[in-house]
Amino acid sequence: MPALQLRNVRKTYQSGDTEIVALDDTTLEVGDDEILALIGPSGSGKTTLLSIAGGLLSPTRGAVIVGDHDITEYSAKQLTTFRREQVGFVFQTVNLVPFLTARENVMIAAELGGHANEKATKARADQLLDELGLGRRAANLPAQLSGGERQRVAIGRALMNEPQLILVDEPTSALDTKLGTQVMELIVNEVKRRSTAAIIVTHDTRMTHYADRTVQITDGVLAA
Repeated sequence: MPALQLRNVRKTYQSGDTEIVALDDTTLEVGDDEILALIGPSGSGKTTLLSIAGGLLSPTRGAVIVGDHDITEYSAKQLTTFRREQVGFVFQTVNLVPFLTARENVMIAAELGGHANEKATKARADQLLDELGLGRRAANLPAQLSGGERQRVAIGRALMNEPQLILVDEPTSALDTKLGTQVMELIVNEVKRRSTAAIIVTHDTRMTHYADRTVQITDGVLAA
């Protein structure tokens, strides 16, 4: 079963009397252990596609299926649960909570549901931070971490709930080439080790060789 299916997804916005097409009848399938790089110019629809795949935005029409979840008709409450349990997000702006430690920032992904076992959650967070080379930085606040370290904490948070799908938005945009390469290698290694699917949005074509497949998007239209 594919990790993600978009079927004839269209997303439009109204600007006065003008209809703006962000995604134009998009059909896409991502395998259950596939890493897809999505490239395109600014304003091409990359982030819109990512947001629809992760249940942050609803399509104007079309179907969105993640694993065996058809989320197209989900309520806001169902979408919140789906995002927490099935999808891991790594945003361009890392969005760590500044007054929480690296460990607590990773743990928060499990704790938001209110059902987490604190001891097990802490052990899982520490395991992830160790895997990401941050075992000694677990008690540090975001301000005490470098840009690359903060990005790794965000990757750990995205992996916390063992999601079916990882969605990554411009992971290397604020990093130099060396750090960007390290972060991409970490993402790919962690995703492949878990046989998870991922979509990585990037403008940096140097990073596309890490993906199994690259898809171009221009003006809301996909082209392999």
